[in-house]
Amino acid sequence: VAIDAIEPDWHIWESFQASDVVSALKRDSTDGVQSVHTQVEHPADIDALFDPAIVYAKGARLLVMVRSLIGDKALRQGLKRYFARHRYANAAGADLWEALGEASGQNIKAVMDSWLEQPGYPVVSAKVIDGQLTLSQEQFFIGEYEESDRQ
Repeated sequence: VAIDAIEPDWHIWESFQASDVVSALKRDSTDGVQSVHTQVEHPADIDALFDPAIVYAKGARLLVMVRSLIGDKALRQGLKRYFARHRYANAAGADLWEALGEASGQNIKAVMDSWLEQPGYPVVSAKVIDGQLTLSQEQFFIGEYEESDRQ
């Protein structure tokens, strides 16, 4: 957000979206991939559960998605609110969604939970039959088996 405000001619958002997206999508569609948000029961589990392609690449792109949904003004207001509220303290992801939701008037947590709490990503298909448009959505998956709890 800051770089885009200082140097808008750099088109930082467009170049960011194109970088690492293929590796993130590929990783997110394979067997055994975890969700962005993963509960850690013991500190020793952190290294085994950390997946940079998911946490950094997918996680960052989800923030870009939120920006597109709520706009720059609400994003800045929400981030200011979040940082002020949690200055010198710990925070959870839900705290960020709450601040962005208050700034935008939208339920950001409901939107983000479906992206953060389960692995994978959707593919939307469109068909026109006899002049009627039908949209369908399913999870994109590459692998030997499809996990039954994925939505």
